[in-house]
Amino acid sequence: EIAELSKIEGVISKDDANSIIKKLPYIDFDKSLSLYNYNINKNDEKYNVNVAYKITDDKRYLSVIFNGETGEVLSLYNNEYYTSDKDLELTESQKNIGSKRIDEFLNAVSDKASQFKETDENVNGYNIQKTYNRYVNDIRYINNSINVKYDAKLGRITQYSINYSDDKVFDDKTNV
Repeated sequence: EIAELSKIEGVISKDDANSIIKKLPYIDFDKSLSLYNYNINKNDEKYNVNVAYKITDDKRYLSVIFNGETGEVLSLYNNEYYTSDKDLELTESQKNIGSKRIDEFLNAVSDKASQFKETDENVNGYNIQKTYNRYVNDIRYINNSINVKYDAKLGRITQYSINYSDDKVFDDKTNV
């Protein structure tokens, strides 16, 4: 147990997590959010840090999972409860703003974004969702993707997740 405790000494702290989240665009991290939960989980010899915030009236919830060692954001859920109008159609301007904000967020949250290409965009009510797939040497690498969702009514990113294989080494495409 003591050896395990020494391994987790290097994971990101609550303060580090707060600093990372506050720097992300279109999250709307404000003083009304209070820390609800902070925990460390071990997954395949890697440590993840889960941080959750909420507003006391339970109408808003923000949860972020980090790579515990690097501080990379692996997933984010940023919800506020309101009645959604599924029949709403966003204007082209709203779609363009939302799409641009998703791209800005993606470039701010992940240094791996340049390895991904947008492959799908879906608009439903106030929500714009984009899917990006990883390409290596112009070949899609299966099961490596990023999903980002933006709520145009709230003006913020509401979901983010990345699946990325760190351990795979690819041949140089000149040898293919």
